Amino acid sequence: MKRAFPALLALLCATLALLIATSSSPLYAANFWTDTNIYFTIGRGMMRGLMPYRDLFDHKGPLLFMLYALGAAISDTSFIGVFIMETLSLAAAVYAGWRTVSLFGEGRLTLLSMPILAAVVCCCTAFTQGGSAEEFALPALAAGALLLAGDDNPFRDVRAIDWFYDDVRYVYKNGLMNGVTTTQFAPKTDITRGMLVTILYRVEGEPVAPRLIRSRMW
Repeated sequence: MKRAFPALLALLCATLALLIATSSSPLYAANFWTDTNIYFTIGRGMMRGLMPYRDLFDHKGPLLFMLYALGAAISDTSFIGVFIMETLSLAAAVYAGWRTVSLFGEGRLTLLSMPILAAVVCCCTAFTQGGSAEEFALPALAAGALLLAGDDNPFRDVRAIDWFYDDVRYVYKNGLMNGVTTTQFAPKTDITRGMLVTILYRVEGEPVAPRLIRSRMW
């Protein structure tokens, strides 16, 4: 549950923000946003066997229409399906944004970035009234920013602002040290003689060792 908390918080922040910001929100009696109605009409048509660009036309790409078709599959008579797709999309973007912030931030304080990110996105000019192609592109953009920020480091206790960040990445990528768990490096823990011997053994290319020594390496 502890590991799932950031993802659940991202989903909550996205839901609360979109309940107010998007015209597809179930809080509103009607959706008068032209673009959303066009995309939803094409999505509904796809669910009924019609083909985009031949039977129904708009200049947007097919992926957007597929997302609206999924929304229509959830509800063909309301925008609740579209709202769900928007919520999942924004939640993914907010979560990726938090992961980027956590590379440079400190502990639980980074979680405060989630409601801020959700609010900022919904206030952007490109968001308008929700349901846009730009909105659904946010998860990919946020994931790209996360990769550029260097999230190939699996250790949650090693941040990009730590002075030893590059050193940890080097020893991990070169197979010299694997950390104490899959997600913890324990950089402030004292090294033991056994750990040091194992590191030196790996530096030498792991030559054949007596069985007794091999059984004690970790």
